[in-house]
Amino acid sequence: MWRAAFLDDYEKGEKEYTDWDLIKFLLSYLSKEKPVLVFVIILLMIDSTLLLVTPYILKEAIDKAIIPRQKDDLTLLVIGLTIVYLVAWIIQIMRRYYLIYLGEKTIYRLRDDVYRKMESMDMAYYEKEPTGKLISILTNDMDLLAEFLSSGLVDIFSNFLMLALVLGVMFYLSVKLTLATIIVLPLLYLTIRVIRSRARGAYRETRKTIAEVTIDLQEKISGAKVTQAFAREKENIKNFTLINERNYRANVRANAIISSLFPAIRTVGALGTVIVLVYGGLAIQNNTSDISIGTLVAFINYVTLFYDPILSLSMFISFLQSGLAALERVVTVLNQEPRIKDKETITPLTSVKGEIKLDHVFFSYDNKTLVLN
Repeated sequence: MWRAAFLDDYEKGEKEYTDWDLIKFLLSYLSKEKPVLVFVIILLMIDSTLLLVTPYILKEAIDKAIIPRQKDDLTLLVIGLTIVYLVAWIIQIMRRYYLIYLGEKTIYRLRDDVYRKMESMDMAYYEKEPTGKLISILTNDMDLLAEFLSSGLVDIFSNFLMLALVLGVMFYLSVKLTLATIIVLPLLYLTIRVIRSRARGAYRETRKTIAEVTIDLQEKISGAKVTQAFAREKENIKNFTLINERNYRANVRANAIISSLFPAIRTVGALGTVIVLVYGGLAIQNNTSDISIGTLVAFINYVTLFYDPILSLSMFISFLQSGLAALERVVTVLNQEPRIKDKETITPLTSVKGEIKLDHVFFSYDNKTLVLN
């Protein structure tokens, strides 16, 4: 009965918050570590810049060292490229470390606030909410949010920055090749939009089913003595198997939906690369453009850099959908208010003498079922 009531409440509240509302809420917690957040963003910008430099160095090496056979220039460019890769490696290690620190610190604060909120709620709240659901929020949902943060919420900024910078460099190198690259973007947009709309509902279902599993485990394990007393072991095993299977099927379906996105994006990206290669190769062979071999090679690298952020953003959709579904439940708990509150004008009881007589006293949580009469 508790499980059914919980799912009914969840269905009623699942569309209460928009994606943007939930992201703003999470950003408000991230901003409490503002120095670390700013430092991570700076590292992301440096890393993006270094990634942009490498294809250009490759272009210079081909056009000004390899083709003209300038060994000294080639040596300098190779040394420069090696230094860039080493610095980028160090920056990426630092970025990952501080990003994980930022995520874990945020989850620490969020879990603490949720627990404090649960402790402040009245008994009526615990009459309605099953213990397993609350445990699921403090454990399963919080673990998922930690993965959500460490896997790239802040990296969204890096991906969008990389897209803008790469697009700018591509237009600088060749307007025609850039237009040939982005001609497939409408197809890419439609693909992501269709799969994303299906993924959100699927990941909501996974959060509901894992909560069912946690609730059933909590109820059955805490009531193990009662189960044995009434010899209900077989019935409990059968019931848990059904619940566990629903969770299994929900996760398989969600992952199947999101897994179809990666091959689709790679296929569209490969199509864009083929268009650039054919157009640029023909232009060089027929001398119909000022595109050099080095420019074409660099441009193909920039095309990869252009689609990599899109692929990362699409991969982040899986974390985004499951993460927002978990965050939705956390925010719902934090926004609860106890129905029974102490009055501000209440007088503390200092000393008691005599006797207390209860006459015509009754109490109910829902004004229907009497708890005390």
